[in-house]
Amino acid sequence: MKVLGRSICAGVALTAVLMFAAPAVAGKPSRDVIDLDDPVLEAEEAAFLTEACGTEIDVDFSGRIIVLVFDKPASAGVVELNVFHIDVTFTNPETGATLSIHDVGPDVNFIRDGKLFVAITGRSITGSGVIGRVVIDLETGEAVFEAGRPVGNYVENVCEALT
Repeated sequence: MKVLGRSICAGVALTAVLMFAAPAVAGKPSRDVIDLDDPVLEAEEAAFLTEACGTEIDVDFSGRIIVLVFDKPASAGVVELNVFHIDVTFTNPETGATLSIHDVGPDVNFIRDGKLFVAITGRSITGSGVIGRVVIDLETGEAVFEAGRPVGNYVENVCEALT
């Protein structure tokens, strides 16, 4: 099964993996906090959704992602934990219609058999489109495990609600 090509959470998680690939201080994970109340991020997502929906869409993010990177051998195990809470309000300024979504839960990046995976767990409205657990092979982008309740493609859901 193919996972969404565009994903706020998976994209941030993958960016965090690449940004924090260096090992943490021995014994304790490194910790970084990514604030999502960012006008640049909001403008980029608004431009993407405006194009996808065919009408102007405004985006207001709030929330944060706490990124913990663990000092582990590259052969196996959890290498990163992303604990997040994202609230997003989408607005069609022409009609005044709004849609608010909440995306919460931990994402766990881990290595198995020399390959990097992310397990998206929780209420992943903007990532996997499943409330539950989805494991994605980050090399291929393919979901290798899925359990939970599908909630659909977030872009389609936003466009349908606001146009």
